[in-house]
Amino acid sequence: MFALSLAAAVVTVVVAAAVQGVTGSGFGIVAAPVLIVLWPQVIPGTLLWLATAVCTLTATRERSHVDWPFVQRCCAAAVPGTAVGFAIAEALPAHILMMCVGTVVVASGIAGLAGARVPITGGTTLAAGVGAGMLNYLAALPGPPVALTYRGPSAATVRSTLSAIFAVLSVATLALLAAGNRTSPHDAAVAGLLLGPVLVGFAVAIPLSRRVSATTVSRAALMLSVLGGAALVIRTW
Repeated sequence: MFALSLAAAVVTVVVAAAVQGVTGSGFGIVAAPVLIVLWPQVIPGTLLWLATAVCTLTATRERSHVDWPFVQRCCAAAVPGTAVGFAIAEALPAHILMMCVGTVVVASGIAGLAGARVPITGGTTLAAGVGAGMLNYLAALPGPPVALTYRGPSAATVRSTLSAIFAVLSVATLALLAAGNRTSPHDAAVAGLLLGPVLVGFAVAIPLSRRVSATTVSRAALMLSVLGGAALVIRTW
């Protein structure tokens, strides 16, 4: 049984890493449902370790394309966003909170896919960062606010910029979990076991990523956000 579970986890992580490497988003959305079923005791710690690895690899591979000013402003704004998420989590029942978060994520993603565009200004970047920090704390779904706001000149810019933001947020969330004794060395050990499949998926993504446009990457990130939000609503229903 363990061998079968491990095989399923390996395949899932390979696919999730490939999706992240091509689009700059989606690792958690693809990997989380399977890992939660197989090894619920190591979620979210293991998932965050793996997300940190693949997002860092993707951002580093195309580091010359990263929009660092946007990353810095967005991540700085995510700090108060995390505090907002904490306050909301304390104020609302968990099932109502998750339903609201999932609905907002789905609505935002659909709006983006329908053509809604948020201009990139100081204010909208601040809002995207606050929203990403809040949703990352509440549901490990930081992508929608950033994907709806950010549009770069090339697929490499979108992909690497999103990955850089998600890597920083994953590390910050791991630090919060460690401070609250909600993660353990066992989580990191399981992540180490699955690091090989992450590298395989990342390698698969390299040739595929050269064939996609910036528009395709942006739309894929929004689609993955919708799927993540829908999964959250269904799980809470």
